[in-house]
Amino acid sequence: MRDLFIRTTHRRELERLLRQHAHTLTGQVLDAGSGSRRYDHLFAAKVTAVDLRGDPSKGIIAADVNALPFPDRSFDGALAIELFEYLTTPDRAMRELRRVLKPGGRLILTVPLMYRYHGDQLRYTERYLRDVLFRDWGDVTVRSIGNYYTIFLDALTIKAHKVRSRLRRYLVYLALTPWF
Repeated sequence: MRDLFIRTTHRRELERLLRQHAHTLTGQVLDAGSGSRRYDHLFAAKVTAVDLRGDPSKGIIAADVNALPFPDRSFDGALAIELFEYLTTPDRAMRELRRVLKPGGRLILTVPLMYRYHGDQLRYTERYLRDVLFRDWGDVTVRSIGNYYTIFLDALTIKAHKVRSRLRRYLVYLALTPWF
């Protein structure tokens, strides 16, 4: 069976950044838009995963980030990893995340700006994140992940991953090695 997840440059950089900040999320943590619990292994906290398409076999609760089924101040921290670009009402989702966070709770939110099209609705600039989505949050840090070369390498990786023959795929990866 082919890999469930393609390890793109963007994904490796994202995981590196999450590892750096994983220690800042402790206690009860909400993973909004989890999809597959892909990042649970990075956190020592107790993670509650929600996604529109719940999956009881993976412990993922079916829930919409715009109307979370949790009481106010339920979580010490929250994750919204590569979720907001799919939303049509990001301000509503942000209010919900803030509602379920305890005072002083931390949110790690990531969104791609420079990235290939993948069915997303919106692209966020650093200014929009700071001045609109996080305008009432106080202490906010915005960091960029990747650049033009990240997109280029990811496009090559995805194309190589689609090569059907395993031998040819590995030859393509080998030819691409200097780029990485």
